Amino acid sequence: MKRLLLSLLAILVLTLAVGTPAFADSIIFFLNTDETPGQPPANTIEVEVTLTNSTTAVVDFSNQDPSDTSYDLHNVFLNVNGNSEIGSCTPSNNCSSITGTGTGNGPYYYVASQSGGFGTMTYNVDDTGTAATSVTVNLTATGSTTWTSASNVLTPDSSGYEASVELLTQSGYQAAGSYTPEPSGTLLLGAGLLALGLPATFKKAIRKPPGGTT
Repeated sequence: MKRLLLSLLAILVLTLAVGTPAFADSIIFFLNTDETPGQPPANTIEVEVTLTNSTTAVVDFSNQDPSDTSYDLHNVFLNVNGNSEIGSCTPSNNCSSITGTGTGNGPYYYVASQSGGFGTMTYNVDDTGTAATSVTVNLTATGSTTWTSASNVLTPDSSGYEASVELLTQSGYQAAGSYTPEPSGTLLLGAGLLALGLPATFKKAIRKPPGGTT
């Protein structure tokens, strides 16, 4: 019985660990859903979301093959979970500049709620007619919105995508994607250990008393 209680306690600890808000963490996913032929190699366009605290996040879009400028970024789109702003920009207030910057050619500016071909997302960060190897967008949650983890910052739009891009040098080319969480290593380890220990525990728990019958 003691071992059974300890096993149940281990399950509770693992559950709390998985559900605990995690700050200063990050996730990475790739935009591999293509709208037109001539798509880049798999995993060329990367999106990294980093959460520094419950109301501050950074989203980085980057061309993982910078030697090939045909995959540089023209527009980047992201769909944010809850209320947010980029600097002083909000979804209802277009701005001429953003706190995020582009690494490459030309400054970037912000246009609200514009469709990128994969649904209407919260933000469209556009450039001035050129392209960049990477674009960094700084997000701040507003109102009552808070983010519990990096995977909680973005959310799928009506088409099921969290982010998308347009590439300047491939006219009309777009790519989209969403983060797909992998099973927690801690949870898998705990489940494995539990699977090894529980049968013996339950066997002891139901063992018949001396002289008794089953």
